[in-house]
This record gives sequence, C-alpha cells and structure tokens, in this order.
Amino acid sequence: MPAVRVKKPSPYITKDLGPLIKQFQTLPNTAVQASITATKPISSYSWVEAANRPTILVPSSPPVWNEECPQRVPPDTGIRFSDHNSARMGPKLSPLIPIFASIDHMETDVDLPSFDFITDRNNLLKLLHWATNAGKYEDFRIDVELGGKTCFFTRTDETDMDVIKGSSCYAEEYHKVVTKWPKGSEGATGHHRVISIDLDGVKILFRFEIDARIEIQEDSSDSKNDVDDLVNALSGLLTSSSKVPAKRTSSFAELTIKPSGDRAMIPQSSIIKLKTRVEHRPLNMDDVGPQMYLSQIPYLYLAKHNRGQFQPAQRILPDVEKIELQLGKLRKALLDIVEIVREQGQGEGLCLICVDRKLELYKRKVGTGREVGWEIMSKFVPELPTGGGYGSWADDA
Repeated sequence: MPAVRVKKPSPYITKDLGPLIKQFQTLPNTAVQASITATKPISSYSWVEAANRPTILVPSSPPVWNEECPQRVPPDTGIRFSDHNSARMGPKLSPLIPIFASIDHMETDVDLPSFDFITDRNNLLKLLHWATNAGKYEDFRIDVELGGKTCFFTRTDETDMDVIKGSSCYAEEYHKVVTKWPKGSEGATGHHRVISIDLDGVKILFRFEIDARIEIQEDSSDSKNDVDDLVNALSGLLTSSSKVPAKRTSSFAELTIKPSGDRAMIPQSSIIKLKTRVEHRPLNMDDVGPQMYLSQIPYLYLAKHNRGQFQPAQRILPDVEKIELQLGKLRKALLDIVEIVREQGQGEGLCLICVDRKLELYKRKVGTGREVGWEIMSKFVPELPTGGGYGSWADDA
C-alpha cells in the first residue's frame, strides 16, 4: 500500500507558531443566508512614493475611468503589489496603521470599540473560501490580536509584491490606459477605502483597494436612475460622503500623512471594479461576486482581449442571492473564531492557519508578528498604560 503523502505548508504559514488552541469546522452544505446592512464609508487614502517614510494622501480619490477602449496595450512589466499596505509598512510595522491614521486624520465619527472585527477584505475572502469549500483554494495565514472585544486580523502573505518578467498578462497596462488619477492625487498608487458593515449582527470594519471610479452627473435624471438601479441590487448601501474637517489629529509617528486635493470621499455608488480576461476564458463570478458584495461595489467592468487587443468593457452585476447564501457560512465562521479569541483574553498573539482546508487557531510565540501597537490598542482598551511598553501591557493593566 503506497504511503499517504502529507502536504507540507509554506514556511511563512507555520512560522513562530505556539500551542494549538482550536480546530474549526465548516457548516454542513445547507442553505444559510446572511445579508449586509448599514454600510458606511469611513475613510480613504492612496499611497505615494516617498524616499524615507511610508506616505499616504488622505482622503484622495481613485483613478477615473475614461471609457475609451485601447487598440492594444503591451504586456505587464515592473513591480506588481499584492498587498500595498504590508509592502510599504515593512516587516516590523503593522499594515493596519493606515486604517487608523486615515480615520484620525479625517476625524470620522465612528465607535471603533463597537466592532467585532477590523481587517482587510482579503482575510474575509480567504475565510469565505474555506467556509464554503470553494473550488479555488490556497493555504493561508491570518495573524490575530484582541483589543477590548474587537478582533484584529492582520493579512499575512508569503510575498507582498513581485517583479513581472516575461508576462502574458495585460491587466496593469490596461488599467494605466483606461484610468487617470484626478487632480490632487497625481502620482498616487494603491487607493484604499475603509467601510463598516453589519453582517446580520456581526459588525465589521474593513479595508479594500479600489480599481477606479466613474463620473456621475448628479443633474442627469437618466444617469441617476441608472445608478439607483445598480445600487438597489446591493443591500444597505449608503452613498453619503465623509467630509474632511479643518482640524486634523493623526499622530502616528511611523506614517507621513499629506492632505489631497479632495475635500470629501467619493460616493460609494461611483466605485467600479475592473477585470481583464483573455477572450476565450470565462470570468468566474464566484470569485469576483463576493468581493463586490462585501465591499458594496455596484459596478464590474470586464474587458476581454486577445494578446493585448482589447474589446470594449462589458458591465456585469453579481448574483446577490447566491452570495448571501455563501455569507451565512462566513458569518458562522466569524462567530466561532471571535468566541475563541475572546476566551484567550488581552495581550495574546494568535494565528489562524489553514492548510489543506483545515482551519486552526494557534498561539503565536511572544514578540513575533507585527503587533497593532500601543497607539491603536489604546483606542480599544481604556486601561492600557500610556507611553511605551506595548507587548507586556497585559501584565500591567
């Protein structure tokens, strides 16, 4: 009888793991529905190149879609980011810092300790794929901390960027041609939005990257009706803007914050997602649809091509009902996770790892990972000692 091969996970997944705390189980393959309500834009920012320090523009604006179909674009070259925030904050600083720095800078009225989770959308999608036993699957790791009752998820990948060599992909070059950064955000890259949602009682604040936006003519009734139809396909969508006040209070020493030319966040209803595909390959909406619904993005523009020769983009909407059935399983997974994390108490570094579709929670070795830090944690734990010493604060509180 041949020996059973045991899959060996990538070293980054199992790095600095301590004792096993819990193994989680997926729900049976039955219909469990959950929907998103109370969507609220919180803050936004874009990264800019800087020689000495990580630097963001706040609130900034995503690039504007110009609706022109290019005749042909060259293959992608250069650096491609899979996670702007992690790459630019480096190996020691928490990639969650820009979330809180942009909120502080905009003085957004938000009750941070009321959230059950603060995370990147990417972590939610990874857990969704596990919970629904999705066909497309990769092993993953998510670092975890608890502040008050709030569970922080830190995205942890094997690499944050790569250098494109000999590519047959055209997505990056296509984006450059069909979008343009607006005045005040010239030279920006990697525009991110932070929103809050309520997933049937599970309150989540999360960040995601925006591809582009469209211009909406507010005085055009036809345009307004078109937007309303798209927005109504998604539940609980709010299109209000967050104003930037004159006073700015962010004090994160690790990050430089520059005001952009924008005085408000763009409406949620003007955001679009761009996807490119070789013309003979169908788009799998099981991957794209949950991204859009979680982020409450009403528009998907799909551009098909033949070796860089592009066709005009098609506008597609996700199947909301199907996605809501998937989100029921994600909600159950999140409730299971936060219950166990809260039992561990404050000051524990934890880690979710999923290898070969088996999701487990581990303790993390003391002093490892990129802790969210005292400046963030003090927003959630009022008794946290002032000043330094984060990492041993649980013993002093």
